[in-house]
Amino acid sequence: MRSAGAWFRRYWLLLAGIFAASLWLGVQQEIPFRYASNDAAEYADVARRLARGDGFTTSLIYPAELEFGVHREHPALVRPPLWPSLLAAAFVVFGPGEWAIQVVLLGLYVLSVVLAGLLGQRLAGLGAGIVAASAVAVAPDTLALSLVGMTETLYGVCILLVLWLLARGSHPVWVGVGCAALYLTRYNGIVLLPFALLYLVLSNSESRVRRVSYCLLGFVLLASPWWVRNTLVTGEPFFTYYQWAIYFPVTGRTYTTTLLHLITPTPDSPLAMDPLEKV
Repeated sequence: MRSAGAWFRRYWLLLAGIFAASLWLGVQQEIPFRYASNDAAEYADVARRLARGDGFTTSLIYPAELEFGVHREHPALVRPPLWPSLLAAAFVVFGPGEWAIQVVLLGLYVLSVVLAGLLGQRLAGLGAGIVAASAVAVAPDTLALSLVGMTETLYGVCILLVLWLLARGSHPVWVGVGCAALYLTRYNGIVLLPFALLYLVLSNSESRVRRVSYCLLGFVLLASPWWVRNTLVTGEPFFTYYQWAIYFPVTGRTYTTTLLHLITPTPDSPLAMDPLEKV
């Protein structure tokens, strides 16, 4: 019994990962992959273009973006880069298709379960880790969101990663990198950075300035290439399409009536064919 207990303590995370993967595959058979919205199709469109060497470009152009032109190389200005980049890597390896997206989503779902287990174990022991991993694995929202090609699963993984890095006392540079990954998944993820900095300050009375500086360094190292790209394309390092959202109520437009301008008609148009289909 003692040896069995020691074996379980050593390999329980592996068992949790296998359980999570089996659960995901079972649910996926009943609820097949689908595009939850135009957002998922746009991510796939940007990823496919990135995979074939066209850079961060898109065939979906919002009215507020028309000042940047209407052409096949229109820069993708709405979405942060991390999720399309992961999809693009999968497209390079497996080819553009729903199966490639499913592989990424499965991996992220399993990783979220493992990270939840690690975090719970770090904070309150093995029992808490098992409960945390199980809770994340069977949560309906976690499963449902891991079956659509959007950012939520990656977003959750990044949050858990930052919390785990903080809990285990990792070097502040890695905490900053984790916060940057969250920000590059969805821009509102930057809200976690000040809380991480506050934790670094309060958790250690020595070298506070150095710890904060290292964390900010890690954040800037990962995020700065995207800022450089934005500066070259738009003239603003922190450019985001959502800065125009304030204009929509003023003009009487709703989100649904702010229609996409599509480059007509080319094989790249998601309305002309599946955005994952090769041209």
